[in-house]
Amino acid sequence: MATERLSMRQTREILRQKWRLGRTHREVAQSLRISSGAVGTTVLRARAAGLDWAQVDTVPVTNPIRAAEMAL
Repeated sequence: MATERLSMRQTREILRQKWRLGRTHREVAQSLRISSGAVGTTVLRARAAGLDWAQVDTVPVTNPIRAAEMAL
């Protein structure tokens, strides 16, 4: 079964809850009604891209094109 892509808002919220609030994968997953695997994958990809919360926090949620440009 194919999985649904996470929205920019969900991705940002995962990272906020993990990095800023220090919540567990399970806590984040339950609060967003997604799998804990999706939480883990999101965090791993963000770390692999060299991101931290300070960088993520500056990206406007309403502008995914700009966010994609900043990720390059």
